[in-house]
Amino acid sequence: MSTDDTAYRSSAGVNWSLLKLLDEQAGGCPADLRDAIDHPTDTDTHSRRGLRLVHTLALEPQHFARDYYIPRAHPSTVESVEKRLRGESEHDVLSAIVAALLGEDGPTIVTFDGDRRGKAWTECKAANEGRVIARPGEIVSSEPIADDIVHDILAARAGRTRVTQRQYDEAAAAAEAVRSHPIAGPIVTNPRNQYEQVVRYTDPDTGLPCKGRQDIYAPDDRMVWDLKSMRSAHPRDVEREIGRMRYHGQGAHYTRSNGFGFGIIAVAKCSNSATYRVTVMRLGDAWMQLGRALRDRLAARYAECVASGVWPDHHADGQIIEADSPPNYAIDAALAFEDDFTSSTED
Repeated sequence: MSTDDTAYRSSAGVNWSLLKLLDEQAGGCPADLRDAIDHPTDTDTHSRRGLRLVHTLALEPQHFARDYYIPRAHPSTVESVEKRLRGESEHDVLSAIVAALLGEDGPTIVTFDGDRRGKAWTECKAANEGRVIARPGEIVSSEPIADDIVHDILAARAGRTRVTQRQYDEAAAAAEAVRSHPIAGPIVTNPRNQYEQVVRYTDPDTGLPCKGRQDIYAPDDRMVWDLKSMRSAHPRDVEREIGRMRYHGQGAHYTRSNGFGFGIIAVAKCSNSATYRVTVMRLGDAWMQLGRALRDRLAARYAECVASGVWPDHHADGQIIEADSPPNYAIDAALAFEDDFTSSTED
């Protein structure tokens, strides 16, 4: 996770990711928001890294080398060496690794060909404490592997995010589909547009400090665009995803202070190939009206909880909830069972 990303997350202000936790229609409640505030989860995941990587390669490819790296050595080998280099300065890393690999007593590399679980692996670790344990073929010669280990250790120490070659290739293909698209391309490559732009404002109705990070801020067009990875780029599916994920509320939050328009650039991998499809969709007045109503309702609810110090959950009144109206799927299932039962008894 980049320094900019960490700084934004820790800065003051209410963002859409928090506000949407209040949406009861989507299963949220004030207690969920309180938990998110009290117990923030900044744990990085494979999925999050992939999404951020697509954004970087599509919007700011020049920042890839600053924020990411593709490992050159096996992670377990790097980890083993790193444990032996605690406290070493960066300038001493290369010489320390070479010394570890070509010490006076001979190489300290032990190869282990097998599953890194079970008795054999346990015995190997116990018998070679303090040594670098690697699989056959991981270490071909001492100096090249030392250079690779140094590269990976220094990149990690600099705070760059590790991504696999496969993860990079997939993100690069998605980014290229966006950048070469006849509509999306000019939006994401326009030098007058600003990318990963942080917006801050005070909500005029509640006085809440608000913030957001806009993927693409296009002042000439008075538009804010958000790049989304989706399962399908079919316009019908994109619009359905906007409603399901409350992206119209996100757009309203981003544009609350300037009245700009809001749109989605959706990129999706084709199910039967490695190619990607792109759809550019601008949210019309009806969508934005719904988004503003949703966003303002949640902001008012948030301000109410802050003022009262009360963050109720789904059972705020302490009453048993009566389930009076079965959902459609339950009714359909019951009718289908009744039809099958009737047919079987008639036979």
